[in-house]
Amino acid sequence: GRSTRVLSGTQGKTERTVDIEVGDGLEATLQALSGAKVQRLSKYLVHDLGGEKYTVDGIGAMIRRYCKKAAVKSFGLMDVRAKGATDMYLRGVPLETIQALMGHKSVQTTEIYIKRFMATISIAQPNTGKIAG
Repeated sequence: GRSTRVLSGTQGKTERTVDIEVGDGLEATLQALSGAKVQRLSKYLVHDLGGEKYTVDGIGAMIRRYCKKAAVKSFGLMDVRAKGATDMYLRGVPLETIQALMGHKSVQTTEIYIKRFMATISIAQPNTGKIAG
């Protein structure tokens, strides 16, 4: 009886279609944005004011500048990806889903990201037993 909204997109690295279910939190965000005046559209998540995508090196340089200005330890895009994968894993998202979102050919690569990040943080045990130290 319940319909499900889905956002579809093409994963840049593998060019696979990825469908993301619009849950309550995302739905609330989309509703809040629906009344916002959109000044410019871009198909890239991270882009300049003209809508052109930033290069990986450009994003890295930007992150380093802001970390230096904020006097915090610098991090890279791999750290952001690992954090996102770990957050999804800890919330019970299946590894295969995380693998697809990250564009990994193998679920073992996804597990490596998650294991590496979990080793650097102090957290409660994950809610599934799929990843062993």
